[in-house]
Amino acid sequence: MQPAYFAAVLCAACFYALWKGGTPERLVSMIILVGVAWSALFRFPYQSPFGVINIGIWSADIVVFIALIATALHSERYWTIWMSSFQLVQVISHLPELLIPHLLPGVHLLIISLWIYPMLIILIAGTLRHTQRMKTFGTDRSWSDFSQPEV
Repeated sequence: MQPAYFAAVLCAACFYALWKGGTPERLVSMIILVGVAWSALFRFPYQSPFGVINIGIWSADIVVFIALIATALHSERYWTIWMSSFQLVQVISHLPELLIPHLLPGVHLLIISLWIYPMLIILIAGTLRHTQRMKTFGTDRSWSDFSQPEV
C-alpha cells in the first residue's frame, strides 16, 4: 500500500481511539503508534538483505505482541484478544524470510505489512462499541476484577 494511505488510515484509527475510546482503546492505539514508529526507525536506513530477518522490526513486533497480550489479559474487551492474535501472526510472518529462500521479497513485504489493516479496523470497531455502550448504559468497564489491585 502507499505510505500516505497507510499513514492516513493509521492516524484516523488511532486518533479516533484516543478521542472517543476508553482506557483499553487508548492504550492499544498508543501501543500501535509506538510499534509503527519503532519499525519505521529500522525499515529504511537499515534495510537488511532478503533472507535475513530485520531484528529491529521483528523486536518491535514482539514487544507490541507482549503489550497487546498484557492488555488482553487485563481488559474487559474481547477485541483485544483478536488484536493479540493478529499480532502473533505478524510476528510469525517474519519466519518465511528464513525458511523459504525463493519467496519473492515483494510477497514477503506484503505478508508482513498486511496485518496492521485488520488490526486498525478492529480498533475502530472496538472504539465504536465503547461509545455505543457509553451512550446506552452511561458506563463501560475497562478492566477485569482480577486485574485490580487489592485494597
